[in-house]
Amino acid sequence: MKKLKQARESKNLTQSELASRTGISQQHISMIENGERIGSVETLRELAKALDTSVDQLLS
Repeated sequence: MKKLKQARESKNLTQSELASRTGISQQHISMIENGERIGSVETLRELAKALDTSVDQLLS
């Protein structure tokens, strides 16, 4: 998910830092960013909240 990586990088966060903020494992975040997994609605909500964006923005 390219938009997730862009949003994370725009906040100058590493995957590990985002993982700490959300409680979602760094490995899971990596898999979502690389398109190996699709995050659940709840996971995407947590990520969007931590990145101060919307799920719609992450999916667009």
